[in-house]
Amino acid sequence: MKSIKISEALRKERKSLGLTQGQMIKESKISVTHYSKMEMDKIEFLLMI
Repeated sequence: MKSIKISEALRKERKSLGLTQGQMIKESKISVTHYSKMEMDKIEFLLMI
């Protein structure tokens, strides 16, 4: 099974769409600073399923 960090997946998807971080979060309620930290793996993610 292939694994990828969420931070890497976010950056890869954003770049494949040709978007800046600001454009990527335009419709969200997070700041560019917060999103940047997500891409840099500086924030822990909690996934509940």
